[in-house]
Amino acid sequence: MRIALLIIGIAGFLLGLAISGISFGLHLVNRPRISFNEAFPGILGGCCCSSLSLVLGVAGLVWLLMTPKDSKPAENDSDDN
Repeated sequence: MRIALLIIGIAGFLLGLAISGISFGLHLVNRPRISFNEAFPGILGGCCCSSLSLVLGVAGLVWLLMTPKDSKPAENDSDDN
């Protein structure tokens, strides 16, 4: 569960960056046809997605580092001869 949260956070962050980059890139490439006001919702949505995913990723990383690793159960050390 801890690793899944970290992976979802990283994937969402990359997805948000891609959404923002594509929206901003479309504005730059098609400047006469697409105004910044038309590209702004995509840029804003990508930034929101990146921000939320960054929080999830950091929370997953902290949870992963703070939780002790599962260790093997101790063997029976009783001296029953």
